[in-house]
Amino acid sequence: MKNYILLLVLFFGFAGTLSAKVTLPALVGDNMVLQQQSNVKIWGWSGPNASIDVTASWGVKGTTKSDKDGNWFINITTPAASFTPYTITVSDGEPVTIENILIGEVWLCSGQSNMEMTFTGVWGSPVLGANQTIAESGLYPNLRLFTVEKNSATKPHKDCKGTWRISSPAATRNFIAIGYFFGLQLHKILNVPVGIINSTWGGTIIEAWMDAESQKSFTDVDLSLINNEKFPVFQKPISCFNGMIAPLVNYSLRGFIWYQGESNVPRYSTYADKMVALIKFWRTLWADSNMPFFYAEIAPYNYAANRLDLTEAQINAALLREQQARVMGMINNVGMVCTNDLVSPYEREEIHPANKLEVAKRFSYWALHNTYGFGDALSVIGPQYKSMNVNKGSAILSFTGVDGEGLTIKGDIQGFEIAGNDHVFYPAKAIKGFPNVTNLTVSSDKVTEPVAVRYCFKNFSIGNVSNVYGQPLVPFRTDNW
Repeated sequence: MKNYILLLVLFFGFAGTLSAKVTLPALVGDNMVLQQQSNVKIWGWSGPNASIDVTASWGVKGTTKSDKDGNWFINITTPAASFTPYTITVSDGEPVTIENILIGEVWLCSGQSNMEMTFTGVWGSPVLGANQTIAESGLYPNLRLFTVEKNSATKPHKDCKGTWRISSPAATRNFIAIGYFFGLQLHKILNVPVGIINSTWGGTIIEAWMDAESQKSFTDVDLSLINNEKFPVFQKPISCFNGMIAPLVNYSLRGFIWYQGESNVPRYSTYADKMVALIKFWRTLWADSNMPFFYAEIAPYNYAANRLDLTEAQINAALLREQQARVMGMINNVGMVCTNDLVSPYEREEIHPANKLEVAKRFSYWALHNTYGFGDALSVIGPQYKSMNVNKGSAILSFTGVDGEGLTIKGDIQGFEIAGNDHVFYPAKAIKGFPNVTNLTVSSDKVTEPVAVRYCFKNFSIGNVSNVYGQPLVPFRTDNW
């Protein structure tokens, strides 16, 4: 009798395995947004060699078969964006139905704490307008939000933890501010559903978000740290890619926005090359060599080891910003959001500035300009240094990105320094040229023969020069000392 019962248990257990209900990854779930007019992938797991039927309510269906390990995927085409809720039913004999799907635009947001910062703030630092934004968020049910749970892993994962949530006070309160504002901008302007995926971890280095192959040429990276249990999990190379990007690669996206770099300030010199490596790697993962990638310049902050150091002699953060700006000339379809005007004097010791809305708007201008056909109707980057001429003890600077409209000055110009042959920089006076309003004349009574000029080239320096659209002058130096 005992043997008979055991056989029954084994039989039904085996039969249950053969007809195992299909399992879907966290990203493929209720309330998701699928990228419009695309060949999107639906994937999951079932029993081995099972027949999988997929039916979408917009009139698309297909069949595939799982492999010997139960893995399967199928590509289905999506229609143009609309506010019509759809369903997808997946079945290997026992159906699973995904409800309330929208078709629209999908973006991935990633980086460290300034991207991770939610409307609840961080370390007592607030987000401007948080309460009102949370209160209004229920007005936008066609904005959908997904947060990837933090996960440091030594090997690439197939799945992550998280759920799609509809914009509402409860969902928005703990969602990333920049990602929410960015998605809301696109939703309002394009009048389509928008899905925002948040995969962020504060304090992470850029190396954490790439695989080993993408960074093996960098001599300042110790790839063996991935297996070092004594090292902080969020600062291990490869770790966040394995746990928080690898699970997402089947999901169709329009593009990426990225805010990271603070943790790489001590090793600024390789940052541009690492960003290019990251961008190329992610584009390879999503099989699109021109996929939009927009990123934020790290904001002014006193990175001095001694917080009482008011001289701001250190410029490592400025040197990293310089690396970030270089990326725009190194790879296609990228754009930098400049931030030097989006901090207040009291935020000198605050690495998490409160003005996340303007950062998100500038991200959206890049997306609208590069991706959604707005083109040069929108300004996406401020004036950039072009050339310097010396005349009668003054440096005459010219810039790209100002055209005939000229430079806009918000009060007395701040942030300029000038040096002579002794390489000693002194605070400088800068005035707008006339009649050429696209030039600046920079001088100091302490420098009679200038050879170099810098602007906002310190760890903490607030800019107040912009173009007429409010896009700030990009920090620069004319020297390479």
